[in-house]
Amino acid sequence: MILFVIAIGIFMSMAMTLHNVDALADRKPFQGPKRQWFDPETCSAYRKVKDLQGRHAWRYTSSKKIKMPSEIRLQAEVDPDLVGLSKDEISKKIQDMKEEQQNALCEKIGSGNNCIMNDMCLRRWEVVNDEHNKIAKNKENISTRQFTLVQFNTLAEGLSSGPDAEMKFSLESRRWESAISNPNTYGGFDKVQHPEICLDFNLRKWRLLDVILGSSVNEKIEGDNSFSNPDIIALEEVDNYHSFFQPALHKLGYDSIFIPKRFSPCVKFGYFSDGCALFWSRQKFKLLEEERRQFEKRGQVYIIATLKSNGSDRLLTVGVTHLKAKRGRVNEQDRTSQINELVKEIGAHRNRVKEKFDLEEIPIIIAGDFNADVTSEDSTCIQTAIHNEFKSAYPLQNVTETFSTYKFRGESYSKRTIDYIFYKATNLVCTHTLNMFEEVDIQEPWGLPGFQYPSDHIMIGSRFKFL
Repeated sequence: MILFVIAIGIFMSMAMTLHNVDALADRKPFQGPKRQWFDPETCSAYRKVKDLQGRHAWRYTSSKKIKMPSEIRLQAEVDPDLVGLSKDEISKKIQDMKEEQQNALCEKIGSGNNCIMNDMCLRRWEVVNDEHNKIAKNKENISTRQFTLVQFNTLAEGLSSGPDAEMKFSLESRRWESAISNPNTYGGFDKVQHPEICLDFNLRKWRLLDVILGSSVNEKIEGDNSFSNPDIIALEEVDNYHSFFQPALHKLGYDSIFIPKRFSPCVKFGYFSDGCALFWSRQKFKLLEEERRQFEKRGQVYIIATLKSNGSDRLLTVGVTHLKAKRGRVNEQDRTSQINELVKEIGAHRNRVKEKFDLEEIPIIIAGDFNADVTSEDSTCIQTAIHNEFKSAYPLQNVTETFSTYKFRGESYSKRTIDYIFYKATNLVCTHTLNMFEEVDIQEPWGLPGFQYPSDHIMIGSRFKFL
């Protein structure tokens, strides 16, 4: 009997060593041993509650003994607007919501030219690398060697809703007394034209989905008829992941992971927790391993995931993050500390995967809202990424005329580039990027968001090619 058990053990050990990448891709993705607080399905600290609309939700509250108690609120039900919709019906719903937003504007101000919404800002693909921008004629090479990644801060509902919007939770807790005395007025975007319409999340969520799916991109990549929706999507300020973005994009062919912030500012305004999300096309990639963590410094979060390209042995490690907000030397120091941690952790993750699959090289991509621009005198955050041998998909020189965010928020004004896609690899090249905006592209007087664009950040994107 003992010999039988030993033999079985040896056999199992040998079987595991013989697993190839495809076999391991079918296993349940790895989740790190720490910080399982982000998953209500496995963390017993979550309890079921109901929001003010009577819908089920998850609520996590840390121990009162902790100096800074955290609270996480996540949806436990799918948005009723999505229930029963097919893939084609979602596309139609997006168009219908454009018309509904247009009709709401005309009803508000009367018919005429003034109630005609400006068209969505059109985008185009620009060649980055002439040496590698030729698309192989072989369709198999197109599908396995090339992919598109987009990066987008969606502007959370809880940070842009007006005083008449329906909050999800009451503000009775003493913890949020400052929010009770200072109710949310469109997150400071009260100067935009008719914010009660253009920032109404019941309408805006469909326009966000429209942007993510690339409908405003009016030029396809020459020679590549296969390009349509992005293959990988990195999102920040997502506070409707479980109810809207995850189920909607799942119907459209994407799998995903999400991590909420433990100290989300959306919670203090009576909404759900926002966080970072990573989506990938099921047709294009499989998830091998993933980690979701909170930075050691401050309450921001990040995702690290290794994806396998379907139909090949190509692996890719992707990081998604949203670094500390606001300008200033202290905040820039925090951002620099955070990017140092992310670079270290994503490198360690990649090395573990390389060792497991006996690979020499796995490219890394980091996408996110860094809240730092390269033109600042104290821009140590971006320089840290560069010093760690990361390349920016977009040029970092002469960026004063373009921007990834352009907004008037309260009394403050900001027009700068703070969203980035960085990559580090010897076997991966960026061939195209979505063009950045210039001020002449925005036809509304108070910048972003507005009827022309549904977020205060523009979506950026890159086309990559495995070498």
